[in-house]
Amino acid sequence: MKKFFYILLSFILLLPLIGLLATHFYMTQILIPEIQLAEVGPFKRYRTKVLEDLKILSQNRLFPSLTFQKDAGPFLLKHVNWGDSEHPSKVRDIAKNYPELDCYCNKHFNSLLRDPKIIELDLTWVDKLQDYDHIKLTARPQTLEMLKNLKKSDPRTKIKNYDLPPLPSLKELYFAGIFRFVQLHQQGRSVEGLAHLRKISQLLYSIPDQVASLEAFRLLNREYLIINHFKIQGWKTIDKNLLKTHKRVTWATPGIISSLFWTGLDPEIAPYLKPQYGFCAGVAQNAFGLGHEEYLKPQFPLEPDFSLQLKQSHQIRKQLFEACGMNDYKGLLNNDAPKDFKETQMPFVRRSIALVLMSIGHPDWFKLYKQE
Repeated sequence: MKKFFYILLSFILLLPLIGLLATHFYMTQILIPEIQLAEVGPFKRYRTKVLEDLKILSQNRLFPSLTFQKDAGPFLLKHVNWGDSEHPSKVRDIAKNYPELDCYCNKHFNSLLRDPKIIELDLTWVDKLQDYDHIKLTARPQTLEMLKNLKKSDPRTKIKNYDLPPLPSLKELYFAGIFRFVQLHQQGRSVEGLAHLRKISQLLYSIPDQVASLEAFRLLNREYLIINHFKIQGWKTIDKNLLKTHKRVTWATPGIISSLFWTGLDPEIAPYLKPQYGFCAGVAQNAFGLGHEEYLKPQFPLEPDFSLQLKQSHQIRKQLFEACGMNDYKGLLNNDAPKDFKETQMPFVRRSIALVLMSIGHPDWFKLYKQE
């Protein structure tokens, strides 16, 4: 009886160790490989095609230059709505009369030429956009404040409250560009009007946001309709296939960055981690690093160690933040969270929380490659 008691006691005492080993086995042999496959698999499948596209883009730049020297953000705050602001806008009011301009057709341009409200509208501010080379979303004070507050927040708050910052009204910028072209066309300055449309496209593409990049491509496509309709000479459009290539790559950049967390910096991808290839939108869209790192730091015995992945991920992000003029975002990678935050002190469970959050809730970044 005594022997049985000791055996039972030993078994009971070993239960925590057995549970620990079983959890370790589940995480290292089942959970982590499944998540890694889900994150790395799509990029691995289309890696060759992505590299081909990147090489094409390296030889055919979308814009002559993409720099971050002079921010148009403060200037645009005075002329278009931003985020959920609803200030009066003559451009927006007139645009309501032309919902058909959101379609890819050109039969409605003549009606614009006959609209006195468009002709009389003061859009000379659009010309001044030529003085700028990018739009910084932190020009909006609320966005800068959000980033500062998140830097000091606990991991759960970072993950919950971080959202892609509000954009300047893409619709107002789009119609302001179209209406300004109409004005200049009537003055015999069509090429100048197209140059302003191209500048708006460039500024939109400089925004670290996927939606803004897609709007830039839409405006570049609009050039074809305008040139064909008004028979304009002396303007070089961007090849449509090149636009499709840019769109494919830009949409895929968050997925590429996500996969690099697991694989490390791909030496063939590394030279392309630059603004002109859409990676500014990618690094902003991919939310890893904004809270998850507190769950993944080494702390308890037998927990899978993600130190190397964290280091690599932060290096890639810091490199892109600097290249994209997003230094205000770098603070999000700092670990100023409260040290007693309970969820990050739960062995193994904290790993599961971070890994699951990393693998859910994002679009199919490689869908445009699947459609090819």
